[in-house]
Amino acid sequence: MRGLFRVFRALLVGLVFSLTGFCFSVTAVAKTIEIKSENFVFVGNVREKDGKALILELEQYRQAILQIVGIKDIKPEIVPVRIYAVKSSKELKLLTGRTDIAGVYKSTIDGPVFILNAKSGFKRGKRARYIALHEFTHHLLATYTRDRYPLWFNEGLADYYATFEVTKDGNLVIGRPYNPYGYPLSQQVWIPTNVIVNSVNNYPFQSTGRRARGMSTPDFFYAQSWLAVHYIKTNKQESAKMINYIGLLNGGKRSVPAFTQAFGQTPEQYHDVLRRYFRANKFSTITVKPNIDVREHDFTVRGVEKDEALFHLAEAMRFFSSQNVKTAKIEAQYDKAAKLLGETPLILAARADLASWENDYVRATDYLNKALAVAPDNAAVLKTAGIVLAYKNQEPESSDLAELKLAQKYLKHVLARNPNDKGAKHYLGKVEFTLSIR
Repeated sequence: MRGLFRVFRALLVGLVFSLTGFCFSVTAVAKTIEIKSENFVFVGNVREKDGKALILELEQYRQAILQIVGIKDIKPEIVPVRIYAVKSSKELKLLTGRTDIAGVYKSTIDGPVFILNAKSGFKRGKRARYIALHEFTHHLLATYTRDRYPLWFNEGLADYYATFEVTKDGNLVIGRPYNPYGYPLSQQVWIPTNVIVNSVNNYPFQSTGRRARGMSTPDFFYAQSWLAVHYIKTNKQESAKMINYIGLLNGGKRSVPAFTQAFGQTPEQYHDVLRRYFRANKFSTITVKPNIDVREHDFTVRGVEKDEALFHLAEAMRFFSSQNVKTAKIEAQYDKAAKLLGETPLILAARADLASWENDYVRATDYLNKALAVAPDNAAVLKTAGIVLAYKNQEPESSDLAELKLAQKYLKHVLARNPNDKGAKHYLGKVEFTLSIR
């Protein structure tokens, strides 16, 4: 299965998080801009003003959430979060092969990346803004917490935090109701809460079908998960029970028994509690006074020419492509970039990665040799070379000692430059383990 051999794969998160419902245009790549802040890199063909507004809100949001979860000494991201945005579902499908999503977050070996559909714009209340905050929440949970959270809580918490607003005096307000969830929650029939609670590693979308008045299972899943998290987060006793539930879950207990033990009632009984909470229509908010005023921020903005935009498009396809996108289609996008840029070391390294997806290590090695001949000290090329060779030689009995040592050399070289490179650390560990048992 080619997904097993992808270099840019989810590493630290057991799930790729997506929200049902990179902003450079495929048809207007010449307008693409790149906006950098301390913790984010945004690539897209949007108005500079709009892109800056989104990045500023993400910086404010990051400050608020990390304060809430108790991070006292907030430091910059080790690797800035890269954001790609598209302007239509068609472009999102081109990159991901999927039509059932509006945004996706991945923790990759090169750092956190997410993609969103920015068709509606980034103003408060717009879907694209909400998606950006939602997807970034997944990154914060993956990076700054160690416990394993069930999927329903991950999604509900992302929705709960994503309603964040900044007041005129710079305070941050979290927990406002998310209006689109009012309709599914007003229906007489919901998904049973035990189905929600059992959604620990997988979404319940395929097993429960479509329900009342054309509402789909995802509509109810996201709405009910949001409601449960809102109730829990605004009630101290319930928050304490949630901590107990997470502890039991991480200790190996199954979700429904863990929930029943921690909350003192079954999911079916909790279903009625949540019904009453929704009908009461009293949703408390949390106001956070930031330790650092992030209403102003420095940005670096530059135009991205067509050749570089085509390369970014190819990279985004490689990051986010699903099994529905053929490797040849991604290779064709690199061909378009190479016609303008030439066969650069990064394009050659990407081609090596793609060849490894198909277990074609003859081509992969050829591309790597060409890339290394041109850029022997390029960290990105060295890391790709180390990882591809690690995959090629992951079976000890059939591994090549010389190639394993080369992989070790390349990855150590990368870590000498950046000791915090998680991808290089991960694959160096795999290589050294293989060497130790060979």
